[in-house]
Amino acid sequence: MSLKGGYIVILMVALCGCQFYKKVPAESDYSYRANFHKYSSYNFFIDKTPASGANDFVPNKVIEEVIGSRLQSQGFRRDHNNPELVILYKMYNDDLNLIGYSQPDLGFWLKHESQEHNYKVRKHNLHRGTLLIVFFDKIEGRVVWQGYVSKQSGSTSLYDEKAVKTAVRTILDQFQVIAFSQKQSML
Repeated sequence: MSLKGGYIVILMVALCGCQFYKKVPAESDYSYRANFHKYSSYNFFIDKTPASGANDFVPNKVIEEVIGSRLQSQGFRRDHNNPELVILYKMYNDDLNLIGYSQPDLGFWLKHESQEHNYKVRKHNLHRGTLLIVFFDKIEGRVVWQGYVSKQSGSTSLYDEKAVKTAVRTILDQFQVIAFSQKQSML
């Protein structure tokens, strides 16, 4: 087999392997009052309370690495002292009732920023194994974005590190924001 043929075989195996980790459907909603164009830094919420009901799934470090990597690729920098966004995340061991909103895609809304700000409430009955990621504006003191996936289909195990990484990436696909500092350097 030629070298070129070997590359083709490797590429086909890699592409087929990606099909086994199915993307789970993610949902998100956001605050119309958030100033997404001004954010450039983040850090993770540090819970200093005892670990009752702690994350029994994959280690927090795995989730933080995926979130951090994605945000850095979007131009955000981690700031341990004075972040503009504080990120909270949790995987729920029980079912979860969550109120969300029907809104335009965040990327679309950021481009068009319609003055029409109607929140259409949607109630979600999410099942055990829901992963929720929340972005909190530290300066304004409010949640500006949240994304979540739920193990509703039963096909994704949130105990599996690869499945959790896929779930985190799928959630963050909904956060289509480029950091303010990145936009400045592109001008």
